[in-house]
Amino acid sequence: MEFPRARYMAVMAPLKALQPLTRSVEDRAGQHVPATTEALRLLIGYVNLLRRLPSTSDRASNALAAAHIYDLMALALGATRDGAVHACGGGVRVARLNAIKAHIFENLGTHDLSVQNVAIHQGLSPRYIHMLFEDEGETFSTFVREQRLLHVRSMLKSPRYLRHTISSIAFAAGFSDLSYFNRSFHRRFGATPTELRLR
Repeated sequence: MEFPRARYMAVMAPLKALQPLTRSVEDRAGQHVPATTEALRLLIGYVNLLRRLPSTSDRASNALAAAHIYDLMALALGATRDGAVHACGGGVRVARLNAIKAHIFENLGTHDLSVQNVAIHQGLSPRYIHMLFEDEGETFSTFVREQRLLHVRSMLKSPRYLRHTISSIAFAAGFSDLSYFNRSFHRRFGATPTELRLR
């Protein structure tokens, strides 16, 4: 719900899903959870991400997303020790990784988009961020490079950027070394930026 000066989001979950994870969940009804609570911020970010994605009928994916939401709700409401351990291995890790990726997408054109700067912004250690990406089977730097290359490719295909030079597009996407950019682009797409643009 959106109003001129406020926005409200309701996240509903069955009580039986939260009871095993949360201390006295019934007693928490109506109690205020401070906006600075990390689990609450991660929950809001995760739900907003899900709202932007196309809906899916895949039951396994939907069940996994629901489990992540339950984990984050339990932490925000006050998880039991076992519930907190479970949540930190599931929903929290996914929500943190999604928040990191969202920050990367918003700052692709920034030349100092380093794991150290992202860690400071997210309030995490660089090592923890590396571990989150390793769990996905990739590294922080390869993820950033891939997103920048995809961004350049979409710009080269767009008539909107027809008058822009390839070097200015590469710099706008966050690349600072043109020879590295050209090698990476050719390795990824099997063509030079000029060849792709001419196609």
